[in-house]
Formats: sequence, structure tokens, C-alpha cells
Amino acid sequence: MRCPGQDSQYWTADAIYEVPCPECGALVEFFRDDGARTCPACKNRFANPKLDFGCAAYCPHAAQCIGVQAGREQELTFKEVLMETVKEKLGNNKDLWHKLRLLAGVAEELARSEGAPLFNVLGLGYLHTLDDKLITEIYCILKEKQIDICGLYQLLREKDLVHIEWQIIEDAQKIVASSSIIQQNNKKELKNIARLCHTKSGTAYFEKHN
Repeated sequence: MRCPGQDSQYWTADAIYEVPCPECGALVEFFRDDGARTCPACKNRFANPKLDFGCAAYCPHAAQCIGVQAGREQELTFKEVLMETVKEKLGNNKDLWHKLRLLAGVAEELARSEGAPLFNVLGLGYLHTLDDKLITEIYCILKEKQIDICGLYQLLREKDLVHIEWQIIEDAQKIVASSSIIQQNNKKELKNIARLCHTKSGTAYFEKHN
């Protein structure tokens, strides 16, 4: 099945290419939107290494396109590579790393509840507080690893609450910052924060603790 988001009428000559099978080395022909193909020589089925699977984290057609398991594996790959890259670039700034990891974790839970683009939410969670120079360096590293974050890069530049990804990040920040209020069981303050949330999941989180 071809990805519903692709339109072959705009393809160029490089839309069809051959990739060596990771098992036997035989060449397997891929179209640019093929999620996976089976090697005719050894029958090994493997994912298209040139396909950007970032959409699989949230696309409703992921199961039909590349399979549920493949989508989860690609989602994990992006998350792991992103975390590893950010942690390496932050160096000894362990305090900032732990804060980003906590925020991204909360944002990930909200994104799953909202059905939001997880690829972008995770990216914003880890990158939104970093300076432009550092973000550009991380962008280049991810690009070298064949992870395309152009859409994410644009989101970082816009920082507009019209996007669900930014709404989730703002709500995640409220949750992280309100840990002491929750511990104190300050119901009035929790109710006020719930009213300020942009997402249903954010509001539900504070109402649950109210």
C-alpha cells in the first residue's frame, strides 16, 4: 500500500532506487513511498531506509502503510537518536538535560492522549529552550542520520499556539511547574490552572488532582 500522503505525479527520476538487503546483500527496488519490501532472493522483509517515518508516530494509516510494529520501532528510533544527540550537545549541563527530559516525558503523554503528532511534540519538548546555534547543530546531526525535521524546525521558529504541538508543550510546562501545588493539594489554584490549559488532556490532568 502506498502512503495516502504521497502523490506520484510530482515524483522525479530519483523516486525509484535500489537498496541492498541487510540479510543477503541482494539489491531490492524501492519506490520513494514504499514502507517496506521483501527481498526476492532471501525473502527477508525490511523497511525502506530512505523513507522518513516521522509521520508513522501519528499517521492513522501507519498500520496499513508500514505495519504497527515498524511504526513503533521508527518512533523509538527517532526518540532515542534525538535524546542521545541533545544529551551529547548539552555536555555537562545535566540540570537542563533532566528538566528537558521531564518536560518531554509529560508532553509525550499529553500528545498520545490528544492524538497529536508525536514526532513534533518530542522534538519541541527537547529543543524549544535551546538557542538557535545549538538547534541548528542538532538539526544537522539528525539530517546526517537521515532524520528529516524540517517541519519541526519550522514549528520552532513560529512558536504559535495555533499549533496543537505548542499547546501541548505549554500545558506540559504547567504540569511540571505545578508539582508543589499538587503536593500541597491546593484545590483552588489547581482549578485556576486547569482553566488556563489549552488541551483537554491538560485540563483533565489538573481536574484529576483537584
